[in-house]
Amino acid sequence: MNTHSCTHARALASTLCVALLLLQLLGCGREREVTLLSFNDFHGALVHGGIEPESQRPWGGATALVTRIRAERRAHPRRTFLLDAGDTMQGTPESNFFFGRTTIELWNRVGVDAAALGNHEFDWGIDTLRARVAQMRYPLLAANVFELDGRRPDWVRAATILERDGIRLGVVGFATPETPRVTLPQNVATLRFVPPERIAQAVIDSVRAQGVDLLMILCHIGATQEPDTLRGPLVRLAHSVRDVDAIVGGHTHTRVAGSAAGVPIVVANSRGRGLGKIVLHWNGRRVTRAEVAVVPIFSDSLRSPHAAVASFVDSVRSLVRPYATRVLARAPHRLDVEALANVVTDAMRAAVGADVALTNVGGLRTSLQAGPITEGDLFELIPFENTLVTARLHSNELRALLESQPQHARVSGLRFTYEPKAAAGERLRALRDASGGVFDARRDYLVVTNNFLAHGGDGFHGFLDGRDVTWTDLRVRDVVRDWIVARAPAGELLVDSRRRTGVESAD
Repeated sequence: MNTHSCTHARALASTLCVALLLLQLLGCGREREVTLLSFNDFHGALVHGGIEPESQRPWGGATALVTRIRAERRAHPRRTFLLDAGDTMQGTPESNFFFGRTTIELWNRVGVDAAALGNHEFDWGIDTLRARVAQMRYPLLAANVFELDGRRPDWVRAATILERDGIRLGVVGFATPETPRVTLPQNVATLRFVPPERIAQAVIDSVRAQGVDLLMILCHIGATQEPDTLRGPLVRLAHSVRDVDAIVGGHTHTRVAGSAAGVPIVVANSRGRGLGKIVLHWNGRRVTRAEVAVVPIFSDSLRSPHAAVASFVDSVRSLVRPYATRVLARAPHRLDVEALANVVTDAMRAAVGADVALTNVGGLRTSLQAGPITEGDLFELIPFENTLVTARLHSNELRALLESQPQHARVSGLRFTYEPKAAAGERLRALRDASGGVFDARRDYLVVTNNFLAHGGDGFHGFLDGRDVTWTDLRVRDVVRDWIVARAPAGELLVDSRRRTGVESAD
């Protein structure tokens, strides 16, 4: 090769290098896919996730969910991350009997990359939560949780940076600021939950400054979707921040697959019934497009179940099977949560001879299918270790208590309607006694509720304003079990499904 040819070749090579560099700087390089898989509100559903109402097919549970996760990882082997959006442990005998240890062991084995802090992670107190965090092989995130003195607790992190196949993914976490209202208040009395919008951008900017390629929010905050419009606190969070590539949420147990403020958002049902999937197409500088979906997880169509997870679940189930499979009664037809609220409040009232029983509909976690009602079913209906509390309330105090959250109240011994659009303090209407008679506005009532509501949980206020407050050792689940067994001596539990716990909206 002559000198002229060598010079020409070097010049051409130099030109190509410059062109390639310019293409990269302009963001025109080869696109790469980054896949974010997620689940939320698993609630210890190691064995199953229940029955899908429309199809009547079994769905959810650990084996079905992890089998799908494995399939997605095989389809996208290089840049796939697995994320947990909180409320992981509380909800079944297979998890609760071990204070969540079995559920955390499952996700250690599967390889979760990061988790958001859920409100129900506090249900067994901070000491137990710290023990579970020590067990985790992945970080627990919540940038908006602080000690009362302003320090961040040493068992939770604001953010983490994950790296896979040369991609650095920043993950910023948030807990729901509702946590003090939706877990036992005394369990979080030493903590402060800041609305994430107040601090989110500062945390995001800090993580971005550490040289991440992509950044996402992982939070136990929810949304709803009808049909293509997203609403809720997760949407408000999306509109309050910039430089975010994806948001994974939870808490509302809803199916959300869409976007807000140009940011892809996913919430994947609950109990392993859905797998969130966000695929980000990244060109080296920015995300050019995103695909968002919630994949339904039906457990009756598994061609090749994940053998190791199925074996692990069976080993845990065998430990609780003598308890969980004990049959208490039979349901002649499906009992939804509203019908079961009748059972729960009637049982509470009978257990202490109260005039009125009050519970929160959010404390009842599942419906019951027609057929045998087992101890395990009852546990999943009432997974919390709440106990009965009684107090004597004057009629005005009782009215104020119900008025604080009429839409969440389920009662026995009273009937009322409410106007949801009325001003606070004026929503309660047509208050009557259980037989439909006029409510006596001059007398005191012995009222029973659970310790969660007594402490102001779910936004109920005023119970402790009563007199003769008595904290019993009677667990709600135990009194409901006794009531079911006593009322179903022939084995069949009869419930008037038309009665709506005395509560009706005036709409």
